[in-house]
Amino acid sequence: ARRALDRFVGAFADGHMEISWPSPANDGQAPMQPGICAALGYRAPDDESGVATRLPGYRALSAEGATIEAGVAPVRRSQIGVLRIAQFSPNVAICERAVAELALPQQKPCDEACANSVYLRADNLFLREIAGAIRALKAARPRAILVDIAGNGGGSDTAIAAAHMLAGANLARPRMGVARSAARAQSLTETAENLEAHAKSQEARAYLAPLIAALRRSADEAGKACDMGPVWRGGAPPCASAVAGPFFAGGLVAKELPPHWHAAPWAETVSYTSRFEYEPGLWQGPLLVLVDNGSASAAELFAAMLQDSGGAKVIGAPTYGAGCGWNLPRQDIVLKNSGGRLSIPDCARFRSDGRNELDGVEPDFLVGFRPGDTPAQRVERLNERLAPAIADTRR
Repeated sequence: ARRALDRFVGAFADGHMEISWPSPANDGQAPMQPGICAALGYRAPDDESGVATRLPGYRALSAEGATIEAGVAPVRRSQIGVLRIAQFSPNVAICERAVAELALPQQKPCDEACANSVYLRADNLFLREIAGAIRALKAARPRAILVDIAGNGGGSDTAIAAAHMLAGANLARPRMGVARSAARAQSLTETAENLEAHAKSQEARAYLAPLIAALRRSADEAGKACDMGPVWRGGAPPCASAVAGPFFAGGLVAKELPPHWHAAPWAETVSYTSRFEYEPGLWQGPLLVLVDNGSASAAELFAAMLQDSGGAKVIGAPTYGAGCGWNLPRQDIVLKNSGGRLSIPDCARFRSDGRNELDGVEPDFLVGFRPGDTPAQRVERLNERLAPAIADTRR
């Protein structure tokens, strides 16, 4: 029965849709008491998927053990910069730095306010490392920068900030749709009410009024039932399962808020990335993004934003196709007999041509990576395609 359900869920081909099964009972030992970072889910994964840092003649510019690796490599008669981002979220080492800077006691529970402070500090430390790596590469005066996100399984909206650092503040964010439900309708109504309560000045009211009106329309639509039964019989549904509205990756607007709004009490509601400390447009030159079938979720958001805007060329193999995931707290469905937990995404991101990001990102320059390739084979295949790709990145 489990295998049948696993096959059924797998047929949806959505990297965020999964079913997990309960583990056997423990052996009676008391559970370990993790530190704050472990309790919040931070890990120290090994980076085994990077390709560009293995290019012939590669020379590292970042310190050994850095979270974000930067270096340069010769390609024919020019030099490229390599920026390796293994995941779009801080690792446990950055979290521990954040906890130390916040002077939080490891022995005490970390409540919601504590967790939010750690998340924010860790995210900004992570973005600071990316910025430092970009500046180091810029100083080396490369012909282009190759951002290696092969095997990057995603992370958070730090991917949006990273894209802005590499391509400027005017980079457009993908439009989104959200799943209709009573919980969604309530959330959208509460968001509209929150914005109304904080729109104190005439300027703020003028800016927020269209967003508030759009949120209320979307809340009404999200609360309407939609019978998707015809889909299971091979027919067309009578309505869309995803509700449209002022929904974009990272918030309610297609572009980052102007800096003078960042301190407003409603700024994070409109643009979640306004909480981040980063400088757009640190790099103004040619840009390549390396992907493979392990690049997923936030990594696909990063690549799609840059490709759709013309800010970068994508090189590598088609990406995984994981899409949006969740932008409301996850509400897993618990199967009453087995205890299995079914997670179903509640949002979708759309490319500039209207395609769902679940289709994956198709590279501009295809590299024939194969699942069984050794690291040396992957590097050789990439090296063969780099020169023509670099030549095509002139802005």
